[in-house]
Amino acid sequence: MKKKPSIVSKKLSHGQQKTQQSRLTLTIFPPLKTQALTEKHVQLDLNNAEFQRTWIALESDEAERVRSTFKKILKLTWPEVYKDKGLHWEKIQSITGSQGHESLYSFRLTKSARGIGFRHGNHLCILLVSADHDGAYGKK
Repeated sequence: MKKKPSIVSKKLSHGQQKTQQSRLTLTIFPPLKTQALTEKHVQLDLNNAEFQRTWIALESDEAERVRSTFKKILKLTWPEVYKDKGLHWEKIQSITGSQGHESLYSFRLTKSARGIGFRHGNHLCILLVSADHDGAYGKK
């Protein structure tokens, strides 16, 4: 257990104070994973109004499953997101991005819901969540 430094003040004559600091011993442990030093976990950007509208419209149990997948994504690095069999990260060929983002991607949030978004640096910017797989692509 790390010991916090304690500061001891002693009153001296004429209102002066002498401050002494106790010694602090630090133990530095090597990182458990070297990955933690080189790769950051994915950050989620859930600020898109269309995403918020579609997420709120989901049934509560489905919205909770989506939230659970978001928690999973936050624990992953980008290489792990690309490889994750459950997310099925794939580029959407039929839709081009806007606002300077060339590619949009689809990923599984639940058994029936997919998300649409793009990568911006270390952020996954989610634009839409659809409870209907085909509806996510605009097909019916």
